[in-house]
Amino acid sequence: MSRDDSELDDVLREERSRGRRPVDMATRRQREEDKRALRWLLEHGTEAELRAAIRALGYADDSPTVQQAWEAWRRVRRGTAPGGLPRGTRGGARPDRGAGAPPTDR
Repeated sequence: MSRDDSELDDVLREERSRGRRPVDMATRRQREEDKRALRWLLEHGTEAELRAAIRALGYADDSPTVQQAWEAWRRVRRGTAPGGLPRGTRGGARPDRGAGAPPTDR
């Protein structure tokens, strides 16, 4: 690659990125890891564990948004949310078997 090609590539790269902030990959990875952990807690965790995680992210328990989220989470956990999955159909005990029951042969 000649010097002119290298300079042209630098100019093109700068033009394409104009107006954009640089991507912080460490922050992006941490945000994805936090999302995965929260998804796991939503499906498998207790309310106390989920509350601690939400507090650690800086949300206040008395926030109206957080209160609405708790109400929705509880409805889903009870299986009373519209369109929600019955409890135990995703990652937990099936409704027709106990949590520690061995799988049945079919």
